[in-house]
Amino acid sequence: MADVVLEPLAASLAVLAEEEKELGCTLVELGGGSTNVSVFRDGKIRFLWSCPFGGARVTSDIVQGLQVTQADAERLKERWGVAYEPLVDPNETIELPAMPGQSARGAKRELLAHIIHQRLDEIFGLVHGQIATAGYAVRLPAGVILTGGGAHLAGVVELAREVFAMPARAGEPNRGITGLVDSVQAPRYAVPVGLALYAARQRVHGTAERDTAVDRLFAPVRRWLQDFF
Repeated sequence: MADVVLEPLAASLAVLAEEEKELGCTLVELGGGSTNVSVFRDGKIRFLWSCPFGGARVTSDIVQGLQVTQADAERLKERWGVAYEPLVDPNETIELPAMPGQSARGAKRELLAHIIHQRLDEIFGLVHGQIATAGYAVRLPAGVILTGGGAHLAGVVELAREVFAMPARAGEPNRGITGLVDSVQAPRYAVPVGLALYAARQRVHGTAERDTAVDRLFAPVRRWLQDFF
């Protein structure tokens, strides 16, 4: 291992414009086990918070609500899931996987969307509450940028706009990269692409290698503190 970097710093290199970080924005990473939040303003990170709910909690809700296995719930979420219930046709139905001793069943797609909508609405509400407590709820003109696997769901941007009452978009890694860009141009690749960009930047500036093990351990912490103050 050559270095360590805070995930929001890495992701910001791949998905945030300098103008967004200067004006003020929130980067919300919808991961599997958690939702990580970082607020940028005046070009620096000003606030960090992590919520212990993420995509895995949404999947568990689908398991309970539709009585399917964990694997089937994940597949249903990926294929038919919608994060904003009003976008779904109330008459549309989906086929649920057959369970042992049972034939395949049908269910309203609206029900699946309702389950996802309710949980993500709760998560976004917690995030918005933390941002408001920190004093940034009305100081982020560049809005909310969503990354992570959960940002792939249809309707998640619309839900974010409603809950946060500010502009929102999906953060696709398209800054500072060339070549096979299409293969990584999705919100779930924000951190991996950002790590590559961070490593490239450190190599250019000659700071990737340190003389001692102590330097290697504490240098990233010093750099993170510099981004706060």
